[in-house]
Amino acid sequence: MSKVELPFSLRYFIDGCGFSDFCDDLELEYRKHYSNHKIDHSSGGSSGSGKVGDLERRWYNSLVNGSPDYTVYNDPFYLCDLWLCWKLYSRKGLIDVTNPKLNPYADKYTGMSVLDLGCGLGITSALLMERIISSRVVGTNLIETFQYPVIQRLGLHYGFDVAETSLNLGHFDIIFASEYFEHIETPIKHLQELIEANTPSWVICANGFNGRAIGHFTHYHHLGIQYPASEMSRMFNSELLSCGFDKVKTTIWNNRPAVWHRTNIRHKSGHQPRLF
Repeated sequence: MSKVELPFSLRYFIDGCGFSDFCDDLELEYRKHYSNHKIDHSSGGSSGSGKVGDLERRWYNSLVNGSPDYTVYNDPFYLCDLWLCWKLYSRKGLIDVTNPKLNPYADKYTGMSVLDLGCGLGITSALLMERIISSRVVGTNLIETFQYPVIQRLGLHYGFDVAETSLNLGHFDIIFASEYFEHIETPIKHLQELIEANTPSWVICANGFNGRAIGHFTHYHHLGIQYPASEMSRMFNSELLSCGFDKVKTTIWNNRPAVWHRTNIRHKSGHQPRLF
């Protein structure tokens, strides 16, 4: 097998996150799974041009044709460069949200179980284990993607579990979701299912429903009605309120991720969340 190295951007940023061991392990897995892929690292500078633009056009053309093309997630560029930029943003939000100086409830998270939705390669899952000293972290990802076998191996090494679905895993104290729900065509229905199945006390999420990016939908659906992306953010927040969550006031920049704390139980699940 010819030597296949991690893209410089991937190694540089993972090292910068303080996961040098993770980076070395990832490189081994990367060589196994991507040795036959030629990776184009030229982004073209901005969305709409170069490789980023090609993937965006492929995704949105598939929406026009009525058949979302989820194979965009398998593109090595998406995995190695574009996805990593988003996950770095998630990492910053995770560090901020577990900082007591920015979030008054951060000290209470110690030892809680966490469901990391759309965890990619597991960088955020590993960091959740470290920052929260969690009793249990489970990251979710699509089993069809090339990322899944990689994250399985890394999860074994770093102590977090990996699952394809989040709905049969039982109770979690915290649901962490950064840039996740906008990749779901029926996000409110999915949120309701998560709350019912996982009975969280906390939902920590950053959504960009009105942003245009690979995997985002132009319209979302709820109860058989189509809504523009610009409306979904308001509806999503309203649903959290109706499920008994209150938005916590933090000093996190731009209030992202948003922290929601369940202070009123309005469901009939067997496992009741912890209320403070």
